[in-house]
Amino acid sequence: MKTIHIEFSDERLITPSGLVFVGQILGKSSFVKKINRAPISSEYLQKQIKNGDILLTYIGMLCQGKPQYEAVREMMDDPDYYKYALGISYAIPSAETLWQRFDMIGDSLRGDILQANVDLLSEMKIERTAAIREI
Repeated sequence: MKTIHIEFSDERLITPSGLVFVGQILGKSSFVKKINRAPISSEYLQKQIKNGDILLTYIGMLCQGKPQYEAVREMMDDPDYYKYALGISYAIPSAETLWQRFDMIGDSLRGDILQANVDLLSEMKIERTAAIREI
């Protein structure tokens, strides 16, 4: 992942600028690699858009408080920024692709995603409590 330099200035900030930090944190974990290797249906057509890109896009949307698939269309206004900020490797998926892929994934990656949360918190040296336990 590329290094991001932060400078203080009087310029107006882009609203989703915080996604850079989300992308950096996720980029330091093995989350995307694990998800890309996880098998789902062999029937999906857009194999060039990896599961990791699907999840990174949706995580970016959730971090902005936009859980509806259609909200991904806002990312199309500046796709290069979102790809760079979140570490998306191929492309930002369409709302339809998000919907179809999540429908295919269903609960099959639930355990992997939950474990990735625990691993990420551990990698960031966040102390475990009763609410944060091994899956």
